[in-house]
Amino acid sequence: MKSKIAKAVTAIVSLSLCVTLSGCWATDFIDKIMNGNSEESYQSIQTIKAETDYTEIKLEYAYNSLEKDAEKWLYKEIEGVVNAVSDTADEGGLYPMKEIELENVNLSEGSIRVVIEAFNCDHPEIFWVSNTFGYYSDKKMTMVHLYSEFSGADINVMQTKLNDELKGFMSDMPLGLSEYEREKFIHDKLINSCVYDEEADSSKGMQSAFTMYGALVEKSAVCEGYTKAMQYLLKLVGIESITVNGYSKSELHQWCMVNIDDKWYHLDITWDDQDLNEEHDASVLYTYFNTTDSYIKSDHEIAKTYTHITEADLCGKNGNDAVLFNLPLPKCNSEDAFYFNVDGAVFTAFDNYECYDSIVNKLYNASMNKDGSFSIKISEELDYKDTIDKLFYNEPYEFFEYTTDVNKMMDTDYKIKDNLSIISYEEQGLVQIQLKYE
Repeated sequence: MKSKIAKAVTAIVSLSLCVTLSGCWATDFIDKIMNGNSEESYQSIQTIKAETDYTEIKLEYAYNSLEKDAEKWLYKEIEGVVNAVSDTADEGGLYPMKEIELENVNLSEGSIRVVIEAFNCDHPEIFWVSNTFGYYSDKKMTMVHLYSEFSGADINVMQTKLNDELKGFMSDMPLGLSEYEREKFIHDKLINSCVYDEEADSSKGMQSAFTMYGALVEKSAVCEGYTKAMQYLLKLVGIESITVNGYSKSELHQWCMVNIDDKWYHLDITWDDQDLNEEHDASVLYTYFNTTDSYIKSDHEIAKTYTHITEADLCGKNGNDAVLFNLPLPKCNSEDAFYFNVDGAVFTAFDNYECYDSIVNKLYNASMNKDGSFSIKISEELDYKDTIDKLFYNEPYEFFEYTTDVNKMMDTDYKIKDNLSIISYEEQGLVQIQLKYE
């Protein structure tokens, strides 16, 4: 029987967004998953109790995208075991959860991977689930065994710290904000409280950087941590979001899609953290705040939907790594909540009163809030380099006319300084001005 089971049971290490792991399972583990873990004791994990003045929602987009009833059954079973984690690590240093057994269900390895991806997409708060899992499947049953990166006792301690951070984070959020304003508040505060972890490596005991715990408690994370924290914070204030897997700057990457006023947008909070660029001292950008599909694709590549890749690619067969994939994604084709159409400004022409007045009014609002930056989108009808030159470096020095008029309008004890610095994003047609005050 063992030889037969050894062929059927597979040890999987799914593709992390920042590092690819590999591993194998010993025969005694195969016995363990088949014979049960009656000797194992599991600690019950407490629930996050985060409260806000807004109505929290349940994230179900990924669950609803699953195509098979059996996949939805497995998803619900995962919800039932993730809050029971052993305090005893196995030989690989992971902490077992109770195995899942589905009778009269035959799920392939690829389907199991898709379900785990869906569960992780809908549950950013379950930060301890390992990429490693074991399974056995035949015509009569499917068994799945999940693992935690942390012990049950450690998770409870971490949950307490996370609850405290969530309470503090939300305590400053004003009442009565629109969905866009709630999103922007969270975006700005998270960027200002978290730094990108350049040294993170999940294979070296640094798993928390890949989670919302790392972003919110340890104040240090990679793209997954930023994305998961943003997603959960949005959930607390009633805003739906999902994760997107892909590539940016030739590296594996993850970001959000958010649903603002019933329209979907891309939101890449990681690349909006200006601390990633040491040439500038500003911290918050809005380059990727509520963008369209066509906009994000200018320098991001969205991974294929799992239905468009083979089972072999999905699972990493024949010595190849598993292919990065997404669940079905909504279309993002609205610009209604694009930052530059709401709080930023669009430059359309020189010697144009409407353009001038619009930019001055928005710059005034930003200055009255003492914002550290102000952003302008250059119309696609204009030559980007020539427009930037005339706005900042040569006649007519248009932007400095804006600041002069805004300073006259401001009845404050501070004014905008003339020694500005700018960050150009020619590919997107954007420029971000770093504002300084005196």
